[in-house]
Amino acid sequence: MSTTPGIVLLAILGLVLFGFVAAVPIWRCRKLRNADAKLITPLDVWTKMITSCPCIMLIFGILLPSLYGFFGISAAGYSVDVNLDFSTYLRAELAEQYLLNVASEASAVQSRKTGHRRRRNEPWKDWTVMTYYLEKAQEANSSAGGRLLQEADLAAARWLAGNITARVDDGTGAHSRELQDSLVLNRKLWQMELFYQAVDSNAGIFTSEALHEIKDFEDKLVALADYDQFCLRYQSQDVCDYPYSVKNVFFTIPRADESAESAATMNIAFDGSGLLTDIDTVLQGFLRDGVEWWTDKDFSATNMKSQYTRATFNGGIPLPGYSSMNDRRKEQESKTQKHLESIFNSFLKKADIAGPDGLGYKHVKFTWYERQIQSYEIMYYLKEDVLWAGGTMAIVTFLVLCRIQNIFITFMGGLGVVLAFIATFYFHYVMAGFTSLTVLDFVSLFVILGIAADDVLLMFNQYSFADTRLGVDSTPQQRMTLAYKEAAAAMLVTSVTT
Repeated sequence: MSTTPGIVLLAILGLVLFGFVAAVPIWRCRKLRNADAKLITPLDVWTKMITSCPCIMLIFGILLPSLYGFFGISAAGYSVDVNLDFSTYLRAELAEQYLLNVASEASAVQSRKTGHRRRRNEPWKDWTVMTYYLEKAQEANSSAGGRLLQEADLAAARWLAGNITARVDDGTGAHSRELQDSLVLNRKLWQMELFYQAVDSNAGIFTSEALHEIKDFEDKLVALADYDQFCLRYQSQDVCDYPYSVKNVFFTIPRADESAESAATMNIAFDGSGLLTDIDTVLQGFLRDGVEWWTDKDFSATNMKSQYTRATFNGGIPLPGYSSMNDRRKEQESKTQKHLESIFNSFLKKADIAGPDGLGYKHVKFTWYERQIQSYEIMYYLKEDVLWAGGTMAIVTFLVLCRIQNIFITFMGGLGVVLAFIATFYFHYVMAGFTSLTVLDFVSLFVILGIAADDVLLMFNQYSFADTRLGVDSTPQQRMTLAYKEAAAAMLVTSVTT
């Protein structure tokens, strides 16, 4: 879309401003010839046009912003892109920022090729329960003469992975390879980061009460409907990968059940299904092994407390019923998106609600990040804000109507708010080059609404009081001329300051 319409309008506005500046010198020159000459400004010309041809000016006032709005929406391809990445809102448009963006992108590409250095050095990152059993199988395979996995590990592995053959053959490694092949994960499609903050900063997050609330939160999350259909699954196995969470290392004491010969023969399983172990022992293990992923920066030998910890939940494809990740890929992604939205609507949304409608936890504050759910959440609350804006507009319109007692004038005032917003989109998209809107742009609706209501009431009050100065015999054109001149300065000041 050409910028010519915008340049033309800006040129006209420039001429109007020049007219205000040149009006006084021109008036003084005219007064030398005619002592009765009056000062004529662009405002006088505009007022004359409005009072002489009100219908034509009304149509012009509707068509002009509508036309610019059409130019803007056509340039955007008849669709409006809303930028939901808040981190880019305050990004400086500088050459230095451009170079920083290029360097960051190059670093991200290199990290995808070679792996992030911090991830490579983090021994606990991407560790899973299945990795634990695979390491035990490889250890058994490499031992002299070969040996079988312990019966408890074998039972746990079969419980976790269905029909995985956990036995290790002596010398050939065939069964070890079978186990390793069965532990290959599907393609990761989504990743949800959960962040836990201690309510009591003095006690920290690693308390019995807080850890039990974290466990309860994660247990409820994985128990949601169809979670096992969309989680990150192991190929050829009907089992989900366990979340990467502190729950797996704190709740490790095995539970005695009917399937176990005795509790004494059961090994520790890092799956979060056991009882709470000794907290201090685990924290000392963090310090010994240099585990920093689950603690804050202040965690140390002299400060065995952390205000925060975290967990990671992964989901992947192909979904059950699909032969591969490319089998009706868009359909799988669409189902996954709907599932993530259902997680937000039925569970995560309650994390921000206090009282009986919330999650009801007293020792932990829950926050989370997942790219697809975040976009859905922003649009969810944005729609709510639009409804609030509509309600606010309705209330303001009602109050203006009560004061003016004229439906037509009230309607035109509301129409002006809409026209102002859509006309500005042309200058935002075409002239300024911003190809997407932000959430903050929608907040401007409240500002425009306030300006419109203020201007309408100012103009109406000045028009109502004009007959007291001009007399009851004054014409509507005379009252409107006086009202416009009196209200123009006030509308300008209030609009600029607002």
